[in-house]
Amino acid sequence: MGCYAGIGDALKGVEPTVEDGGFIPHGDHRIPEDVSYENYKYYTRNKLAMLGWREDEIAQLEPLKKG
Repeated sequence: MGCYAGIGDALKGVEPTVEDGGFIPHGDHRIPEDVSYENYKYYTRNKLAMLGWREDEIAQLEPLKKG
């Protein structure tokens, strides 16, 4: 869970720029190969929420389904 705080902090850092329309966060070659799949899913869920997706919309994405 310790990484989750860092992921949240990173997203909070870009939130003002996202809100201004100057940046769309996405995963690309900058994601280190040692990032766990759980941390990647956490990032993706929170990024989509920041972009205005509702929780029920996020839950419909197969890789992000909780369970």
